[in-house]
Amino acid sequence: MFSGDKLKRWRTKKEVSRLELSNKTQESEKFLRDCELGKALPTVGTVQKIAQALEIDPEDLLDEGDELEMIKEVQKKIGEQIAVMVQLHNHLDAWIEAVAEMDDKRLDTAKNLAGVVLRKMRRIANEGSRN
Repeated sequence: MFSGDKLKRWRTKKEVSRLELSNKTQESEKFLRDCELGKALPTVGTVQKIAQALEIDPEDLLDEGDELEMIKEVQKKIGEQIAVMVQLHNHLDAWIEAVAEMDDKRLDTAKNLAGVVLRKMRRIANEGSRN
């Protein structure tokens, strides 16, 4: 589990203020303070950003033996993203089959729809990379 005490110790050891850490991680000072006090729990992605900003390993912000818990959380998120990508792939396969049978007018409509689908896929991928 994430340790707010360790965050505060590393932050003070590295002589980084909450404001500096906030600027480096794009997290609010209040959120970082709440993390240090145990009132908030950062996501795996946020732990990684904090560790990078402090130039330490993410594991340095965890209680002893909690690396496995962090790995399981990352695996869960990856599994969720894979499930979404499989759904999109299945929809794309169906779309490709339908396009093969279209006339020119319907093909133009399908091209427009493909643009919408691609934008949605990019948005999902961008959201996944932020987490």
